Amino acid sequence: MRRCFPPGIAIALSLVLSVTSLGCTHTQTVHTNTKQFAELQQTATNERVTVTLADRRSYQGVEMVELTSDSASWRGRNETAFSVPTSEVFVIRIEKKNRVRGALEGFGLGLLGGGLLGAFVGLASDSGSYFTTGESVGIAATGIGALGGLVGILIGAVDGSKRAYRIESSSPPSPASTAPVPTGVLRLRDPNE
Repeated sequence: MRRCFPPGIAIALSLVLSVTSLGCTHTQTVHTNTKQFAELQQTATNERVTVTLADRRSYQGVEMVELTSDSASWRGRNETAFSVPTSEVFVIRIEKKNRVRGALEGFGLGLLGGGLLGAFVGLASDSGSYFTTGESVGIAATGIGALGGLVGILIGAVDGSKRAYRIESSSPPSPASTAPVPTGVLRLRDPNE
């Protein structure tokens, strides 16, 4: 009995397909006082977002983010309001997913990954078959590439494509890291710091 795949190819195929399940997040660097920053201000106010600070603390599911060139404020899940200097914000990730774009990206990545894997399967196939090595590469690349593209569409549509914005401030961050504090609470700095 002849096997369709050489040993290990099924494992490699499942690995390639599982990698496509990681999804895509598109990160864009945005400078304060630009048109893109103004668009981010509008989007962050209307969408649920994740705010990650420069010290890598993350606040997920926050709403009503108000961005200015000097400060960023938001309302957390428990209705607590926070405010930090904009220079302390590292990334704002929009939690809403674009499923159509995710399906298209999944198709492309699955097609590419499956096609490459198929080419290797074709090269590793027994040369005593009905097809030449070149034909085997083409057939395997097309077949496994199409399968990878279909799986990529499904995974991409479920996982979606996400957007993230890295904020570059024109002013340097403060020397002492400022923890987010509830709005209205005065935080005094020790002059010896």
